[in-house]
Amino acid sequence: MNTNKMLAILTEIFGLLYQAQPLTDETDVFWVGPYYITRSGVWVPTYFRIDEVKLHIFVSMPKGDSSMIWDLGSRHWEFTSPLPFGFGGNAEKYWTDVLTQVKRSLRAALKNPSVYNRMVEARLPLAYRTGKIQRAFTRPKDEEPAMGEDILQKLECMHSFRGLTPQVKKLTVADYLATAAIAYDAAFGDLRSLSPVEKYKSRADGRHGGMLDLPLNNARAFTQWFQSRRWAGQHPWEIVYGNPHGTMLSPCYDATTSTWSFDLSVHTPSLYAKTVEMAIALAAHAIPIEFHDCAKVIAVLRGTDTVEVGPSPQFLLFEELQMMRPDALRHIQWDAIPQINPFTPDQLQRLCDVIPLTFQPDRPITARVRVVHEGQAVGIPHEEIKEAITAPLLTDRPTTEREEKERANMLDVESYHPCLDNRPVVPKPLKARSS
Repeated sequence: MNTNKMLAILTEIFGLLYQAQPLTDETDVFWVGPYYITRSGVWVPTYFRIDEVKLHIFVSMPKGDSSMIWDLGSRHWEFTSPLPFGFGGNAEKYWTDVLTQVKRSLRAALKNPSVYNRMVEARLPLAYRTGKIQRAFTRPKDEEPAMGEDILQKLECMHSFRGLTPQVKKLTVADYLATAAIAYDAAFGDLRSLSPVEKYKSRADGRHGGMLDLPLNNARAFTQWFQSRRWAGQHPWEIVYGNPHGTMLSPCYDATTSTWSFDLSVHTPSLYAKTVEMAIALAAHAIPIEFHDCAKVIAVLRGTDTVEVGPSPQFLLFEELQMMRPDALRHIQWDAIPQINPFTPDQLQRLCDVIPLTFQPDRPITARVRVVHEGQAVGIPHEEIKEAITAPLLTDRPTTEREEKERANMLDVESYHPCLDNRPVVPKPLKARSS
């Protein structure tokens, strides 16, 4: 690969980013860049972040992110992740193609932000947008609820039993396994004929941290082992295995009163209904428990919470919802599409704060930038730079006839991509209102 070509691309992208508005609610200086459009028509978000005088670049492919870092001081770059599936093994070619297209799009965006942003909004396929939808609309119409409404209402009234039930005065291994057995019997009828330890071994994570090696009925031994935390890093309380975690029944020791209670929690949605059955059974046996995130579990089972929609593997795919529940598409609440706009004065100041003057890109110096640079050069603190800044910003305004003609050529041949129709998106004229 031509090293000078990559350096030239990175240098120009950095210079363009220095003119663009970063996200204002982030601690780091962070930009959402233009979409990279693959040859197959996939719209891929790009992101840029400045950290310790390094430019971090991220390309968020549906099947895996890729990233690289460019050191603004040494001018060296490093590819920091494997390439996405289907893009071969030539990282330099991949990044050259991606950054070349991103550079052209970023140049077009800053040339005429309003037209560019409207073009993206009009042409971005719904499959590559992100949003939220109520979970009930993601389920097949004929699917029965995982849990009846009467059970959920009962749980809402009694999800915290720790303060209503007397605390356990002592706890042994046998006591803990007997408590877990109540939960097992409520959720798994096929385990009822087994002994408590057999039930535990059949469903638990298996990494008991030495608990099963303790004397079964020695409360002092259990308390000492519990307080030593020799079990830390193991999963003795994961009574139902799940990935990354399943259902947890964790003992809680109150050293002031020398009494015990339990925390019940579930971290795998497929186990929510089983864990609710466990909670109700434990409460019926007067076990002092606190069901963590009970409201969240109820909302999921009831279908009143929201599900993320988008191209990420962690989200519900738009195509899947379209096939399963086409009538539900109108209920999606779409996120705003990120826009690319020129920087505002306060964000220019942020850039100057994190990027030393010697590393800032070479580009025409406006009056706005000159004020900041002159203040830096003589050591004036940023908050004391009071000079008037009068350089005009790129803002929307009525366009001249010449500019209207140039608008049609905004996406020139250099930035052409076969997946884009390059005709400009021009708003329809407003009709005169009749009096």
